[in-house]
Amino acid sequence: MARVSIRQIDLTLPVPPSPNEWPKHPMQLARKKNHYRRQVWIEAIQQHKPWMEPPHKVVASATFYVWNKRDEDNLTASLKWTLDALKRDQTGKMHWREGVADMKGYIIDDDPEHLTVVKPSQEIDREDPRLVLILRWNEEKRAA
Repeated sequence: MARVSIRQIDLTLPVPPSPNEWPKHPMQLARKKNHYRRQVWIEAIQQHKPWMEPPHKVVASATFYVWNKRDEDNLTASLKWTLDALKRDQTGKMHWREGVADMKGYIIDDDPEHLTVVKPSQEIDREDPRLVLILRWNEEKRAA
């Protein structure tokens, strides 16, 4: 008989730029995105080691602690780069990871089969802006 337990990790990460602040030029956008993803990856691996085999289905909930509140639709869009940085299945060159744990991640992919994103919340914190991302998943344990 299998027993299911809920597991979670909490990651405190840099606040992603608002989509309203994304550069319009493709090269500038790519540079900014890679810089942010690298920051996220470095912060994440210092807090919790990524896995070769991440959980199959993860639920992500996020709280933004920001200087000024953002539009609610921008909150979800703002998570795009963060979640891209944490997924195992990457496409293209990953210069921003610098070969560190290239084949590892916290989520398999950001598609609906592997990830559910709960509507993000936000709080004002001008002293310590950050993004707190909680990843939860079910883990089955076989009874002996």
